[in-house]
Amino acid sequence: MACQNSKTLSQSRLDFSNMDCSTTLSSVFTKSKSAVLNHNDFTKKHYRTKMGEFSKAPLKCSEIVMLGDSLTEQNNWMISLEARVPVRNRGISGDTSDGVLQRLEEIVVSQPAALFILIGTNDLWTDNTAEKTVSNIKEIIDTVHVNSPDTLLFVQTVFPLRTDTHLNQKVKKINRLIVALASTKDIHLIDTHFLLSDLNGELNENYTTDGVHLNNKGYEAWVGTLRKILYEYGFIVGEVS
Repeated sequence: MACQNSKTLSQSRLDFSNMDCSTTLSSVFTKSKSAVLNHNDFTKKHYRTKMGEFSKAPLKCSEIVMLGDSLTEQNNWMISLEARVPVRNRGISGDTSDGVLQRLEEIVVSQPAALFILIGTNDLWTDNTAEKTVSNIKEIIDTVHVNSPDTLLFVQTVFPLRTDTHLNQKVKKINRLIVALASTKDIHLIDTHFLLSDLNGELNENYTTDGVHLNNKGYEAWVGTLRKILYEYGFIVGEVS
């Protein structure tokens, strides 16, 4: 099943509800530039660079936001999804679930029409357990629900790997916990793991450049699924193949 709807709201310790979506304060980006403990040296620098770029072109009210790591950053979503509202890329290469939590304020303040989350791949190479990763994802979900309750929230399962395949057991555990979490939350679950897997449960060799990242065919498969979902919710007008 590509997309599953689950219901229930939860509270979060992060509350930005006193802020207006028409005004993104500079403090949002200043706080988000702080170091994330489980970022490697590349990501620490790249994270600061991207947050600086985001501060120069902040999100606006009621856009579609793609939130994640390099898998998200490396695609042009505005062109590929062809939605009738702006699609903004908030992917940062190397980012972890901890890093997304730290920069979530800009997202919820902008009150997105729809938010697509894919995070957890880089957690595989950190000390984060599967439980810790999904606990962070839960906090992301709760924070969005509390501060941007009208946002359609789509959570995607972590992609399988074709390199460091011993980590696929951790991937499967994260995804089992995400599925269990989805059954208690008002979110739409997209099984991107199944979409991109081969018969051995690894990332399909036809979809990857290096065993982790996607090639053009991989993005075509992913984008095709997301376009069908956006069409169902009225974000795309016309035929969707």
